[in-house]
Amino acid sequence: MKIKICGITRPSDARGAQARGATHVGVIRVSESPRCVSVETAREIGAATTLPLVLVSADVPAVVLGMEAREAEAQVLQLHGDEGEADLGALRQLGKWELWKAIRVGSPEELLSEAERWNGVADAVLLDGWEDGRLGGTGTTFDWSALESVRGRWPEGLELVVAGGLVPDNVGDAVRRLRPHAVDASSGVESEPGIKDPERVEAFIRAARDAASPDPSPEDD
Repeated sequence: MKIKICGITRPSDARGAQARGATHVGVIRVSESPRCVSVETAREIGAATTLPLVLVSADVPAVVLGMEAREAEAQVLQLHGDEGEADLGALRQLGKWELWKAIRVGSPEELLSEAERWNGVADAVLLDGWEDGRLGGTGTTFDWSALESVRGRWPEGLELVVAGGLVPDNVGDAVRRLRPHAVDASSGVESEPGIKDPERVEAFIRAARDAASPDPSPEDD
């Protein structure tokens, strides 16, 4: 399972996330976020590890985002705005990065409809907690029961990333209940906005890994 530590603002925190078992590190390129970094800093953060760098943006024209992603040497573009299928198609033409599309969680059927919409267009759909007037990254959870009710009908070719209010104490429950391909934490592993707490990062990753591991067989006890 993939584990992304997002909202990183310092190369040292990226190195710490990798040392503790993260599979991806994320940087924010949304000006409203207190964790927003420059493209130059994003590149320094990515260069501090051997992990894929996820560049988070919202409603940036494809040509501009492609330039930023190349400069930052990002491997994944995470889109939190009103981007449509044509925007993702344009990004496909500009680089070989993965595309993760953040969507809002409504009713179970609305959620499944959105998943089917993005299947074959995005590599993954990211479900986040939302508040009116904000693009995500609020540190609040979404309605897990809506996803649970349609998880068995999720499109096979579309990865599921769960974010929003995940912390060391609840990520294990999220992994067991929702069976995501990836989990994503930012504020839930911080000591202050943009500053990661090494102990919380380690606890988060350990809890996610433990929940994703199959139960030991009796002979292993």
